[in-house]
Amino acid sequence: AAGTGNIVIYNAATDAIVESIAIGTATIAGPKVTVTPTALAEQKSYYVLVDAGAIKDKAVTPNAFAGITDKTRWTFATGDFTAPTKVSVEPNATTITLNHPILVLTMNEAVKLTTTGGSVTITKVGATTASVTIPLTAAMISADGKVITITYVAAGAVGLDKNTDYFVTVPAGALEDNAGNDFAGITTATAWTFKTGTGFATGNDPVLGSLEFKVYPNPF
Repeated sequence: AAGTGNIVIYNAATDAIVESIAIGTATIAGPKVTVTPTALAEQKSYYVLVDAGAIKDKAVTPNAFAGITDKTRWTFATGDFTAPTKVSVEPNATTITLNHPILVLTMNEAVKLTTTGGSVTITKVGATTASVTIPLTAAMISADGKVITITYVAAGAVGLDKNTDYFVTVPAGALEDNAGNDFAGITTATAWTFKTGTGFATGNDPVLGSLEFKVYPNPF
């Protein structure tokens, strides 16, 4: 039965009271006393103390529970149930100097590739087919797991058009946090955009189609 007192939850790192629950609000059924906290945060460690006399048995002359006063006796930690989100993307809503962007996606927490993975795409605004598709790899993720740097320029890579608007997409479910919560991705044509500059990056663009000129008679 309920006595007089509280069940109190503390932050294990700071010893601060997170929530004090009056025993009168608990559900008591047989040997079980159940309370439902409402102030807990994710990925935190807690301990619970119970006031002496807060719980008693149902004897004719009730015997009071001595309580829990040792902070090491009843402990628990909360998990991570929130999906990772983007903090910023670069370049975004700006014009770059040349036609070879280096894409940077910064997350609010550490992420990793999922088992299915995925590819980042760069698509010309108004087009339905991607201009460039870049598979995500573990090597693109920083040591702390928060920054993904995607450099699509490689030997023989075809550059983007000059003076052209593009948007970038990242598929949902390609990245996840350490608790297995999937990143929702960047899937619209307006969330990550940029415009290429007026120059081609040298040393990266192959000749896609040369024009041969034959001038004759020779000498001309």
